[in-house]
This record gives sequence, C-alpha cells and structure tokens, in this order.
Amino acid sequence: MTRYSIFYLSGLTLLLLQFNSVAQKAKNHTITADEAKSIKKDAAYFFNAENYNAALPAFIDLVKSSPGDAEFNYRLGICYLKTNSLHEKAVEPLEIASQAKDAKKDTWYFLGMAYMAKNDFDKAIESFERCKSIQGFKVPKDNP
Repeated sequence: MTRYSIFYLSGLTLLLLQFNSVAQKAKNHTITADEAKSIKKDAAYFFNAENYNAALPAFIDLVKSSPGDAEFNYRLGICYLKTNSLHEKAVEPLEIASQAKDAKKDTWYFLGMAYMAKNDFDKAIESFERCKSIQGFKVPKDNP
C-alpha cells in the first residue's frame, strides 16, 4: 500500500468515526440545532460522494427531526433506493418530497422506481407518466 493510500484510509476512518458519534447522539436524544447542522453536513458529504449506505442513517435522523422537509425526504428516498435493500421504504419519503412546490424533476421518476420495488405497478405507471409530462425531464444516468 502506498503512503497516500494509508493517509486516505486513516482520514476516512476518522471521518466515519466522527459521523457515527454524531449519529449516536441523535438517536439518544432530541437533536439540537448544532447537532442537526453537523449531521446535515455529514449526510450531504456522503450523499454527494454517492456513499448512500453511510448517508442513510443521517437522513433518517434528519427526517425524524424535520419530517416535512422535502430535501431531506428526497435524499432519504434516494438512499433507500441506492442501497442493496430497503427499496420499498423509499415510497413514503419520496411521496412527501413529491408534494413540495419546488420538487426536483426526477422525484417522480424515483418514486416510480420505489413503487416498482413495492410491487405497486399501477402507482409506478402513474409516476412515470407524470415524469413524461414534466418539461425538460431526463431519466437519471445512475438509475437505482
């Protein structure tokens, strides 16, 4: 292993340990504003790095603290879809995200994928039809 690899792995390990500590605090009590800010930062980092397994617990905590937040619900739904299991759990947060005035264009697509995972094909078709009606919508390249 190169020197760079060892430093990279050490840094990643420290980051994961810090994230786990923050997530444990959130599970044990109500999240303070400072803790929510830290969890949000970590969740965004992992989500943007496409590490959905690491982002999932943080978005679960953020949705618990702000159940109506469309962005948190959208990202939680994506995390559920992009992990190896729990795809059907993506339905509820994506339904919440889809009700926002400024819902992302691909929310309906991912909601359709979640309905398919739940074997609710009629709702999946409705969601995909809704996608087709959105001007400028393009199927995401990295489908779940």
